[in-house]
Amino acid sequence: YLRYSYRNVERDAVVGVFTDNIFGGGGADVKGHEINFTVVLAAGTSARINYFNNEANLAAKRHYERFQLDLRFEF
Repeated sequence: YLRYSYRNVERDAVVGVFTDNIFGGGGADVKGHEINFTVVLAAGTSARINYFNNEANLAAKRHYERFQLDLRFEF
């Protein structure tokens, strides 16, 4: 499973407290790319790799990159 998303959260679009805290480090006035790749390891077990490449324009422009690995177990 592969997913790509581009978001542009403008400065006054939402209250910063309610934004995604992983995308761009949280807050508003952030734009960028998100790529997710999920693979099933076994029955009820999967792994997901997330890559974020964002630009935040809070007080000054800031480049934001993050890799994240999630393991999911269902029982």
